[in-house]
Amino acid sequence: LTAKQDFAAASEAGRVVVLDTRITDALRRAGMAREAVSRIQRKRKDLDLAYDARIEVLYVAHDELGVALAEHAPYVSGEVLATKFEPGHVGTEAESTEVDGIPFSFLVRTV
Repeated sequence: LTAKQDFAAASEAGRVVVLDTRITDALRRAGMAREAVSRIQRKRKDLDLAYDARIEVLYVAHDELGVALAEHAPYVSGEVLATKFEPGHVGTEAESTEVDGIPFSFLVRTV
């Protein structure tokens, strides 16, 4: 079994699986949102927050990352237990990192 370009294929015991391996813009943005969750969760750990502590997150993100975070705000909020997750002024105490090469700064506050 040989897969065509942009697909992966496998067969075993009379079963065939074919996967589309193209990364769409929507899939890329969903991945960016998951990476942002990872960065925020790491900050929660650094702050030694209780696992059920509620937080507020203000962030600065541009380009496709900003679009991704706006599209996936409910997902991000739910994963990091944020009662507030929105773009805003983060000040000098913000955590600064990158997601897929795009600058991402965010501020975590406990509620």
